[in-house]
Formats: sequence, C-alpha cells, structure tokens
Amino acid sequence: MKTLITIKRIPHTAATKQELFGLIGEFCASTKVREALGGPISSDENHIWFVAVSPSDEVIGFVAVVPQKGGKAKMVHLYIAIEGKWSAGIQKRLVEACEQEAKDMQDVELHTVDYSAREAWYKIYGWQASGHRGRFATYSKRLDG
Repeated sequence: MKTLITIKRIPHTAATKQELFGLIGEFCASTKVREALGGPISSDENHIWFVAVSPSDEVIGFVAVVPQKGGKAKMVHLYIAIEGKWSAGIQKRLVEACEQEAKDMQDVELHTVDYSAREAWYKIYGWQASGHRGRFATYSKRLDG
C-alpha cells in the first residue's frame, strides 16, 4: 500500500496563523530543528508555507517561499523531519512547490541559503551554487528557462 503525502499550501495570514503554527509550532520551538537549519524559524505575512503531512496528519517537512523585489523570491526554512529513503522525495516535492509558487508570482529566480554539503542535491535539480560562507552556500535557480 502506498502512503500518500499531502503538501499543504498555507500563506501566513491572520486567518491561517492558527493552522500554520498548529502544524509547525513544535518545530519552531525545537533546539534540534534550529541547529539543523542553522538558525531560528521566522515567519510573517510575506511567507507562503508548504507543509508535507502524512495521512495521519504528522508533519514530515516544510518550507516557505518569500517574494522579493526584482523578480526574485527566497526559499527559507527547508526542513525534513524524517530520515531514510523517503526524505529526498519529500524534499524534492517541497522545493518544487516553492518553485511553482515563485513562477506563479511572476518571479524569474529563486534563491536559498543551505549547507554546502547539500550542493550535489541542488545541482541535480538545476540549482547553482553562487557563493560559500563557512559551512553555508547560496543556491539559485532560474525559473524562466
């Protein structure tokens, strides 16, 4: 039997705040998650979140996209709460959701900061590393090609 993962799109609004933080609030307060992401999770009305949820409503990953000026958007807080063979597929679906959201906002470039160790994963899906600082790298992807 195949387990179906749902990707929920949740814009951060006054109307959706309770749903959003009901899903990711535990992760926002977690030292383990903060260490895994390299910093704290933040959100405001510019964030559009994508939350991967199991059939039993367990959060298994999330990410947010934030529109910026000049036809760009930023992907932030990519976190996968599970390990193993399914984690890369869930990560891919969450990143693709951000890419599509940015395209829908008429953005032509999406960028993010993540660990340098993940560079090979990003390259597989068309992202380019554009700078390194310590253990982090900046990655970007053109969306108009």
